[in-house]
Amino acid sequence: MKSSIVALKSHGILSVVAGLGATMALLTTAVPSRAQSGLDIYNGVMSASAYTLFPIGSGSIKPDTNLAYTGTTSFSIATQGYYQGGGLALKTPVNLAPYLSNPDAYLTFAVYLPNNQNNGIPGYNGRYPGYGGPMGYPGFPPTGPTGFPGFPGYPGYPGARGGFNTSTRKAVLQNFRVELVTTNGKKTEALLPLSYASQNNNWYMLSIPVSALPDLSADDAQIAQIRLFGDAPANFNVGRIAVVIDQSPVSGLSLPEQLVGVGQMITYSVYPTAGIRPLKIWWDWDASDGIQLESEGRAVRHAYYVEGDYTATVMAMDPYTGRILAKSTFHVHVHQ
Repeated sequence: MKSSIVALKSHGILSVVAGLGATMALLTTAVPSRAQSGLDIYNGVMSASAYTLFPIGSGSIKPDTNLAYTGTTSFSIATQGYYQGGGLALKTPVNLAPYLSNPDAYLTFAVYLPNNQNNGIPGYNGRYPGYGGPMGYPGFPPTGPTGFPGFPGYPGYPGARGGFNTSTRKAVLQNFRVELVTTNGKKTEALLPLSYASQNNNWYMLSIPVSALPDLSADDAQIAQIRLFGDAPANFNVGRIAVVIDQSPVSGLSLPEQLVGVGQMITYSVYPTAGIRPLKIWWDWDASDGIQLESEGRAVRHAYYVEGDYTATVMAMDPYTGRILAKSTFHVHVHQ
């Protein structure tokens, strides 16, 4: 490789090493979505004849008429972790079997995060500082006719240990865990990172291809329960659950030609959209040695350390199936 890489994932998953940098982003006009609803599971109308809400572990779930994505009601879930949240029992199970063979069919959740940060309990104050040690013993008195001076006293004992440092931990919800239960009792689950989601008026559109849900089969895809959790203590609202057929093209993936200096650390940013499709962004910095994963994320930092012309590639892929949905190349001229 002719270069070194420092990557920044979305939502602060990885740290950026400080260096000389400039942000380079190209804003593009969004392409109209080609999303079509295939199956509404929850559409913002809370009905006791259709759904039953139930808490899981120390989590909770309740209707919320103050916030809605569609219809009049969302449901609010308080999660304490991956196994504590809330569930939705469907009085009439929904069949996902017709969508298992369609790569463009996505199980989609509209999720609102009224507060995506939850501060931990601060630590107690530390103990008082350690005391200083006692004074050393006095020197021995002079001995002999000439009176040699006494030896110096022993040093004082070290003070007692002070209190522990305290800090306030901050847990930020970054991933959702979804668990589906079929009418036969089979469970299947998926992890939905916020970094893959599209956004619509502060609602995160979290999606996964139905075909990527593990362990579902054509004869066992009748869903009776949907359970939702987060990876950190937080409250969130769910305004819609649906299967959506989406073939929207990827837009916003292009970057213009770049002129950079040797060793100059640059931030490259793209903000692609593809309807409700989840996207993972990969980067390759030098096409001459093959296209491969060298950085990941919508905003990444990179420096070239050898003068020359490079062809870089940015790719948008489905994170669950590995399907490349779009890719774009741009030229980088590196000078002394």
